[in-house]
Amino acid sequence: MKKRRVSGFTVIEMLVVIAIILILVAMMYPAISKVRESGRATTCVSNLRQLQLAAMNYANGGNLPRAVSVPVQDFTGAWSESKGWVAWQNGWTPSSTPGAYAQTGPNGIACIQNGELYTYARSQDIYMCPTLKINNPTCTRGYSMATNSAASGASIFSAHAATLVLFGDDKNCTSSPYDSQFDTNEVNRIHSSKGHVVFLDGHVEKW
Repeated sequence: MKKRRVSGFTVIEMLVVIAIILILVAMMYPAISKVRESGRATTCVSNLRQLQLAAMNYANGGNLPRAVSVPVQDFTGAWSESKGWVAWQNGWTPSSTPGAYAQTGPNGIACIQNGELYTYARSQDIYMCPTLKINNPTCTRGYSMATNSAASGASIFSAHAATLVLFGDDKNCTSSPYDSQFDTNEVNRIHSSKGHVVFLDGHVEKW
C-alpha cells in the first residue's frame, strides 16, 4: 500500500517567500511614506488657509491682528496686554517682563486660546503643522505670522494681498519657544524640502 505524499512548503521555500515579501515591503515603503507626507502637506495648506480666513474675519474690513502682543498703559497708570494673534501666557505687569509665547503643552494651548484669532478659528489644531507634530509631539503651534512682509497690524485695504505673506511654517517654533513672528527667510522647509506660506489673498505657495 502506497503512502500518500503530503505536499507543503519546505523551510527553505518559506524563507524565500518571506524574503521576497520583505523586499517588496521595503520597495513600497518610500512610496507609502510619500503618500502619507502628501496628506500631511495637504492638511498643512488647509490649516494655513483657515488661519488666513480667521485673520480676515478678525479684520472685518479693518486691520489685521498684530504678530506680537504689546504692553499698554492706561490713563491711571495700570498696565495690560494688548494681544497679538497669539498671546503671552503670563500677560504683562509693571513688575515683570512680558510673558512668553509658549509652544508646548497646556501653556502653549493657553497662548493660542488667549490670542486674538482664536475666537474666529475656534480650533487649536489648525495652529500646528502635522508633519512637525510627528517629531515634536508636545508642540502646540508650528506656524508664525510674517513680520518683514508688513502683515502685522496692516490694513487689508492698503496691503498688496497677492504679495503679502501672512502666516507660514516657522522653523523658530522648535528652535525658539518664544516666537510668534518670523521673517520670510525663516520658513521651515519641512515638507520634502519645502515650506508653506499663505498670502493675504488666501493663496498658498511652497517655498
